[in-house]
Amino acid sequence: MNWRFGWVCALVAVLLAGCATTESETTVSTMDATGSTAEAVTVQVEPLETAPAVMAPPQVPAVLNSVEFVTADLVDRLAVTNTTYERMPSQAFKVVCTLRNLTDEPLRLQARTQYFAEDRMSQEGPGAWQLVFLPPNGMDTYTSYSYGTNLSFYYIEVQEM
Repeated sequence: MNWRFGWVCALVAVLLAGCATTESETTVSTMDATGSTAEAVTVQVEPLETAPAVMAPPQVPAVLNSVEFVTADLVDRLAVTNTTYERMPSQAFKVVCTLRNLTDEPLRLQARTQYFAEDRMSQEGPGAWQLVFLPPNGMDTYTSYSYGTNLSFYYIEVQEM
């Protein structure tokens, strides 16, 4: 038991000596297994480098019942012309989003929906990405169905493939 106490004391002494001093060397004495003090040992202590504090950007809450473009440059090339939702007879949500290609080239997109309850807590994680192909200057609809029935809001994400 005494030798464990000696090692613990030695470890604490090294840690405290490193915290209390800015010098690069410190001397530590320990006890051996018989309880007598062993010879002093010089230990090299390196100061800890600390990284500067980094402020995280404030979290912007998602605007529910809306569509967000994950790919930023879609803003100039894609328009959301209509978004509706309805409750099915099974009480599940059905969301329909009409997308319009504003370019002379076809667009390959992915869309997914996340559903939220009345308290704005996510009830279903983001669904799988679904492919949406838009012809040049064309339109198409993205449709999503929820699994749950106790839902009040949706949030659609669209990104380019």
